[in-house]
Amino acid sequence: METILDPNPTKARKTHRCDFCQYLINTGDTYLRSTHVAFGDIYTWKSHQQCDDIAVKLNMFEDCDEGLTSDDFIQYIFSEYDNIDGPKMPRGTEFKYFLDFVINHHKK
Repeated sequence: METILDPNPTKARKTHRCDFCQYLINTGDTYLRSTHVAFGDIYTWKSHQQCDDIAVKLNMFEDCDEGLTSDDFIQYIFSEYDNIDGPKMPRGTEFKYFLDFVINHHKK
């Protein structure tokens, strides 16, 4: 994967989906937008600033030669949640709970 346009803050003129967490980026929200080439295809990556920040903080990009996928990001968050010994949650708890818990834990 090659980055051809580094992430830059952009104000959403319409609703998008974060390519990391898969939750909505609402109209008017500031998000990161970057452009990449992988396997000959050009694509735009959109993400919440906080998702990008936690990916950097947890060194998620270190082992991802071909880029960090949404599946990778989600697995890293669950793994980090387990590592910081988050409270046991009932089956079916929404991913956003785990993401917010990890982000808030690392803000301390």
